[in-house]
Amino acid sequence: MYSFSPNYLKNTSYSSKVLKLLGDCMEAKGREKSYLLKNPELLKELENISMREETIASNAIENVFSSADIFALSERKIVPTSKSEFFLRNYYNTLLKIKNNPDLQVNSDTIKMLHHFLFEDIEEGGKFKNKEVFITEKGTKIRFKSVSPDLTPKYIKNLCISYEEYIKDIKTPQLIVISSFIFDFLCIHPFIDGNGRVSRLLTNLLLMQNGYEALSYISLDKIINRYSDHYYHALYESSKGWHKQKHDMDSWHVFFLSVIREAYTEIFSKIEQSDGRSSKTEIIKNVVSSKKGDFTLAELQRELPSISNAMIRKVLTQLKEQYKVATRGKGRGAHWKVIL
Repeated sequence: MYSFSPNYLKNTSYSSKVLKLLGDCMEAKGREKSYLLKNPELLKELENISMREETIASNAIENVFSSADIFALSERKIVPTSKSEFFLRNYYNTLLKIKNNPDLQVNSDTIKMLHHFLFEDIEEGGKFKNKEVFITEKGTKIRFKSVSPDLTPKYIKNLCISYEEYIKDIKTPQLIVISSFIFDFLCIHPFIDGNGRVSRLLTNLLLMQNGYEALSYISLDKIINRYSDHYYHALYESSKGWHKQKHDMDSWHVFFLSVIREAYTEIFSKIEQSDGRSSKTEIIKNVVSSKKGDFTLAELQRELPSISNAMIRKVLTQLKEQYKVATRGKGRGAHWKVIL
């Protein structure tokens, strides 16, 4: 909320680094249509892969891990056996709801709804915190005191109103508005748990609503997880003085825009490298290499619905001959594993 206050905005100037990143991102957005038209068939596979990677990475940032088949969990073909598996299933399904409902309003009800979906069958979600929440560093040192429970509903409401106002203001770059919204959301910290994951779900929603179409086919959370130390450092640096509207958004904007720029670079590279059949081979190899623990042919078939079973089997056989994967059992029920 404070990043949108008139007094703060009036005194805000952007560093040369932020302006350079912003220019690079806008230039990439201007080129995305030409890339997306190059290989439309490839996009569905990339979207499936990115959603799986988003789910794994966003939870990994919060130290939630599992090697379970996310698609089987999502389709309720297997029952979660741990809290981690519930979180993976719920995150994937919530992300799917966002992609199927891109016109969701940005307001308190939507934010609470996303939190409710995230905590489904785990604990009661969808309610703002009822006690003070302190953000700690390494579990002990208090890094930041979030907004008090009694003020949280008001702050979230005002944040959403400010977002709707500034996202329509042509004087303020859209990515700066989105970056500021996500940052202030994290400072308000409206829930006892799940704030980071909800913020990343909101990031997907806001980018999609504002026409950043290519970013639907690449995992932003995977990039954030890759630079998680920078993520937390940027939050720490930019949150100093936030309660007094004396914070400096530069570190956060640099991080946020760097993630967007890297995401564009990666998705453009994937599309450029695709050339029909060979691209499908690379897609299968990329999915296989990302697997943790055992997986089955049926799992790969669910993840890659437009690639034939024969093609998937052929690539698995090649990888086995190259000693990159090992198999146990036979047929569709065989279990495969990546050899490190």
